[in-house]
Amino acid sequence: MAGAGAESARERTRTMFATGNDTDHRAAFRAEDPTSLDMVGLALRGERKAGDKAVKRLSLHE
Repeated sequence: MAGAGAESARERTRTMFATGNDTDHRAAFRAEDPTSLDMVGLALRGERKAGDKAVKRLSLHE
């Protein structure tokens, strides 16, 4: 995402929302089957203007 102006992007799986800290988040992500991740979110970090531009046309829900 560096080309889009954001400093970083991180995927979020459903199991990560049950953890309370970064160490447990990482362990939960590593324990997931990479062929069937239950992706429920994406976290962006960077300047607001760049982040807004990156997600401008994305649908929030299906």
